[in-house]
Amino acid sequence: MDSIINSRNRCIFGCSLSRLLSSLDGVIQNELAKREPSLYQWYSSNQNPLVVRTFVNTFENDRRFNSATAICSEGKPMDTSESDLSLLVLGLFCLAAITKLGSAKVSCQQFFSMVPDIIGRFMDMLLEFVPISKAYTLTKDIGLQREFLCNFGPRAAVPKFANDHGLEISFWIDLVQKQLLRALDREKIWSRLTTSETIEVLEKDLAVFGFFIALGRSTQVYLSSKSHTDSNDSVNSIVRCDRCEF
Repeated sequence: MDSIINSRNRCIFGCSLSRLLSSLDGVIQNELAKREPSLYQWYSSNQNPLVVRTFVNTFENDRRFNSATAICSEGKPMDTSESDLSLLVLGLFCLAAITKLGSAKVSCQQFFSMVPDIIGRFMDMLLEFVPISKAYTLTKDIGLQREFLCNFGPRAAVPKFANDHGLEISFWIDLVQKQLLRALDREKIWSRLTTSETIEVLEKDLAVFGFFIALGRSTQVYLSSKSHTDSNDSVNSIVRCDRCEF
């Protein structure tokens, strides 16, 4: 069964990247053909292999991707979860680099518009190998924290999780609490409330302060509706955080 899942994952992985590459390759071919018909042949036989070798050497020398690059070596097993996980992380690493590069520099709207969907697919596949907390750490380290929250955020509002129901609930509560504390610190809520020089500024700061209190109350009501009682320390903690009870 594991070998079937691994084969399926590699198929999805390979097809996703091939589809992404195909759109970009088509644009390159068309643009070069406009200048000189023979340029694409030169690009595909000379420049492209050179770039590929450069990237392959870079990845092979990076210890983070040893398991991914090892599957192409002679005699190495290709049905291990470790190699598949490493391959996924490598793919996400490359997609993160493309995202940071931006659509303006890629100059292929079709290519760039496909990237978020493929990132989401790869993140979903991550959960077959690691718990969601580990998946968050991996994607955050790569630079895809925002994409992680966009892809998995809706799960936090759905009371149906996998077997690790309690662990995932705890993960989301802890993550939301940390994000709220960062937001409070970034907005300097407490210091601004005591140093506001004009009524207009004070009104705005009080509105933000009131938002967090309202969020805390609605969070408490929501968690209670999902049978999370006040005896749960993590629930108490996030509600106090939301309601600014420090």
